[in-house]
Amino acid sequence: MLLPSVFRVHRFIAGGFGISLLLSPESVNNAFGDRALPIEEKFTLRSWAAFMIGIALIVNRAITYPAQIQRDIGIAVFSCVAIESVLYGYTCATLDATDDYLKGVKATGCVFLGLTLAYGAALIRDKQV
Repeated sequence: MLLPSVFRVHRFIAGGFGISLLLSPESVNNAFGDRALPIEEKFTLRSWAAFMIGIALIVNRAITYPAQIQRDIGIAVFSCVAIESVLYGYTCATLDATDDYLKGVKATGCVFLGLTLAYGAALIRDKQV
């Protein structure tokens, strides 16, 4: 089963980003360029952090669940990250923004695309086993 391995990796990605955004959204913002972080965007990043920490906890627990429940969770997470991938791709293609802002959008989009590919491959492979 490949899906538990994807869950193991995803828990650290989501948990790490979630904790970083919750505790220090300015540091994460600064990693993508020299751009001011408005208070509204700081709040948005912190609220997104709570969601990411929740996902990290869900996929962490999913490792121990029976195969069918793991698959159900995998399908749900795959759907979420696939939609995010499309959203970020569309935004990169159409948004008229500064290079620093787009750098962050592209980097985040790549994380979602990677997760989409990982979950998709695991769901296809595990179904064949």
